[in-house]
Amino acid sequence: MHLISPHEALHTGPCVAGLQVSILYGAVVEAVITFISRIIALQSGSLMPILSAVLNSLTTVFLCIVALDSSGGFFNPILASALTLNCQGNNLVEHIFVYWLGSLSGGMIARTMHMVLRGQTPSQYRKLHEKTE
Repeated sequence: MHLISPHEALHTGPCVAGLQVSILYGAVVEAVITFISRIIALQSGSLMPILSAVLNSLTTVFLCIVALDSSGGFFNPILASALTLNCQGNNLVEHIFVYWLGSLSGGMIARTMHMVLRGQTPSQYRKLHEKTE
């Protein structure tokens, strides 16, 4: 509705990609921050819900601030695509490499590390979660 000038600027200004570094460095940044976010979220599942929520919130804010000037700090491929796909500064291949492959690899590594820390194999983990659903 463009009720205030900052909102109007977001909708009428040029769309600029968040990636400010090389695509390899950006993909590594996205993988690392996604890994940290996911491993903390998974491991904090055994804590009190309020403590888990605070820990995850603080982690998310910290990671966004740390990565803001390099990759944009999205650590979520859907969010990155919704906000920056086809913006000036990156082509489709670069976007997919950084925001999809980087984030998804970080998330998969975190899930695997979580299973290892719990002493579970992937099949044991699946069986446990099939019973709880």
